[in-house]
Amino acid sequence: MLRQLYQTILLLIFLCGFSGTLLAQKSNKPSQNVGGQTEQLARVGILRFTDLTGTKNFGYMPNSLADAIDTSLQRKFEYNRVDPKKLEEIAAKQRASPNSFTFAEVKATAKASQSDLLIFGYFTFDKQKNEIFIQTDIYVEAANKVINLPAVRNTVDDSIFTAVDRVAQNIVEAMVVLAAESAKPVEGENPKEEKAKITKESIKEESKPVREWGKKKWLIGVNLSAAMPMGEFGELLGNSYSYANPYLWFSYRAYGNFTAGLELRAVLYEHENKYRNNETISLDITMLGVSAGHNFYFHPHWMASADFVGGYYLATMRGNEYSNPYFGIQAAGRYLITSWLGAELKADYYYLYDSPVSMQQIGMSLGLILTF
Repeated sequence: MLRQLYQTILLLIFLCGFSGTLLAQKSNKPSQNVGGQTEQLARVGILRFTDLTGTKNFGYMPNSLADAIDTSLQRKFEYNRVDPKKLEEIAAKQRASPNSFTFAEVKATAKASQSDLLIFGYFTFDKQKNEIFIQTDIYVEAANKVINLPAVRNTVDDSIFTAVDRVAQNIVEAMVVLAAESAKPVEGENPKEEKAKITKESIKEESKPVREWGKKKWLIGVNLSAAMPMGEFGELLGNSYSYANPYLWFSYRAYGNFTAGLELRAVLYEHENKYRNNETISLDITMLGVSAGHNFYFHPHWMASADFVGGYYLATMRGNEYSNPYFGIQAAGRYLITSWLGAELKADYYYLYDSPVSMQQIGMSLGLILTF
């Protein structure tokens, strides 16, 4: 009898300990073990939005926005929300005025609350248009920067809560980027059922400077080329003469991998032609044109481009000035050195129309590119 009672007590102790372990593991939300590695969920702070309307008609909006944002995020992501009450107390201590929130104050609030991401914003009211204007920002602690999300405008009527939903949707779209690394489903799982994890590591990874051509929109380049005149223009210059040709250009990736841009070239030339009684020929050409082209991405750090250019040139030669159209084709190979600096090797052909002799040249150039 005593032996059975003893065994029963031991079994109860074991079951209690096992249950306690399971509960502890279940409630230990900050750490997720994926693929043998521990992921620590990010701490996300959501502040009440600042009411700058100057009226008491929108008293429901600050809490409505914060609650809608949290609800939308909870549907799609796993994260740790900073206690709202404590966060508001911390923010109140850091802000010099309840109607302003400087970058230094935002940073201090995130640090004091240990927030990896801090969501905040404000809203105003345009009485003449009867519109509410809502601005939302996200402070990313890992990058020490504020992401400005698209502003939302909405007429103050029965549809005003759709504005709240749009604000929440904008934040969800921004969070998709920050959770990108952890959103990949584990093999065998159903992607539709998995929530993306916003982790400290994914935020740090996405906050790093991007060293990838495919994510660059604007390119600004400065090149220096050597060119060889062709045809009768080449004969005039002695057939084998090449000259330094500096030029400035910029390109914008407008649609898909298609680009549009501008270029400005200046050609300063002076040559003694041995075939024409040592006649000294001076040539000064300025070219301004537009470009259209296509980028080809082979690797995050390597790409190629092909462009057509055209415009007008202004030339001074033998004391005469004239202006005519020109066109050209370019092919370039580019390498991304850092997140903001690249280099290129470019080959080009130019046809500068003139009468009776048009000018043609082929060339190679080296250049440095600023990217963003």
